[in-house]
Amino acid sequence: MDESKMEFEESLLKFLFNEQLWNPIIQFDEHVDYKNIKSKLSGTKGVDFLGVFQDNVYFFEIKNFKDYRIKNKDKLNNIGDKLMTEIAQKVRDSLSCIISGKLNSTNDKELWNDF
Repeated sequence: MDESKMEFEESLLKFLFNEQLWNPIIQFDEHVDYKNIKSKLSGTKGVDFLGVFQDNVYFFEIKNFKDYRIKNKDKLNNIGDKLMTEIAQKVRDSLSCIISGKLNSTNDKELWNDF
């Protein structure tokens, strides 16, 4: 069995996904449809990766606090309220982008059907 791997890098961390198990798997915040929406609607945020595994959709938001401790210090104060809010915004905006992609994408409409 050929085990093709999709490799992504985020926050100085590498991620390998088996493409036969994760179908599809994308680096969402780098996708052209997400970038188009973000350029038109300021403040839009997206998760790092989106993937389908066994008919379930997974949202991945990667935070590497080890190498970015000072940059993220304010997100960890107040028991992580800022961090929780940021992740919630990213999930909300990512869902909106998936729906918009399914309805309006001229680049990858079939991909958004999978999600």
